[in-house]
Amino acid sequence: MSNDDLLDQQLHTLLRPGERPLARAMVSRQAGILGLIGMTLLAVTVIGLPFVLAYWFYKTSMVSGRDRWVDYFAVLTDQRLILQATKLKLGKRTMLWVEEIPRQNIRGVAVGGFANNRSITFQLTDGEDTFRLAVFPERVRGQGAFLKDVPAALGLPAGA
Repeated sequence: MSNDDLLDQQLHTLLRPGERPLARAMVSRQAGILGLIGMTLLAVTVIGLPFVLAYWFYKTSMVSGRDRWVDYFAVLTDQRLILQATKLKLGKRTMLWVEEIPRQNIRGVAVGGFANNRSITFQLTDGEDTFRLAVFPERVRGQGAFLKDVPAALGLPAGA
């Protein structure tokens, strides 16, 4: 089953009556490119680990507990931001937990990153939450447009 099919199937159970999805993407919570470069250089030059182990170290040390190795289907609707946590196990995507952020709690959006390592930070009433996404290849329909569609749908400028 493709990511799109799985997301469409999940949306039927997650959407409230009359709620419309406006933008969607597959995102993750992880450190940015500078964190990856720093951890890789540290591991390769100081510790002497090969690149694969350095990447594993980065993924497991830079992300807090339950978010390790987890991706999210992110769907902005006209009422909230839905984050369906997923994990790939033995080639099959497994659904984990669901988080949601009401639209009225989103005070601003900042888009950053470059090339294929992009980020979107939601400024919330109680802090902020940053997600990373790759623009290509599209892991779900609309992945590439997510960074433009979200600020527009929220009526907020996309700050950098």
